[in-house]
Amino acid sequence: FAVMPPEMAQIPEPLVIHSSRMAPIQDYHGLDVTIIGAGQSALETAALLAEVGARVRLIARESQISWNQPLRQRPLWERIRAPDAGVASGWGAVAISELPRVFRWKFAPAKRHRYVATSFGASGAWWLRERFEGRVEVWLESRIEWVSVSDGRVMLRVIRSDRAQEFVTDRVIAATGFSVDINRLEYMTPQ
Repeated sequence: FAVMPPEMAQIPEPLVIHSSRMAPIQDYHGLDVTIIGAGQSALETAALLAEVGARVRLIARESQISWNQPLRQRPLWERIRAPDAGVASGWGAVAISELPRVFRWKFAPAKRHRYVATSFGASGAWWLRERFEGRVEVWLESRIEWVSVSDGRVMLRVIRSDRAQEFVTDRVIAATGFSVDINRLEYMTPQ
């Protein structure tokens, strides 16, 4: 299920919307758009919006944007130390993507969940970087304090490097990921 930051939960669509529910990209031409997040969805959305003529700002808690490296031929010793897997390089990634049953059998649920939750942070694909950098305004180490609506636009107060900054934008897109919640599956009984 799409995760919407609680500060934005009461703002109606389309002023604030999750990235999974966006309008066609061309509909944002000429608009000031603020994107929340620093993963592939946020970075790709920002690049595409900039390409169609939107003024784009990206707000992220991270201290830097992380970009994945392109696949390349690596020496044998590097491939042994950190083999390539479907989700990333390294033995942990091999266990998750190539040997899921062994991963599940070998480790207790708490350890598995902790590893998956903390091992793969927000990042963007290497091929997207040149389409993003220099085209999107980036606010790092930032968090949203409050959001409101005024005259059909969204007002945000953002804490950036320990100082508050307020601004107005036409749209906010929350590229803030997804979470599993079995209780929200309507086709299953509560039992």
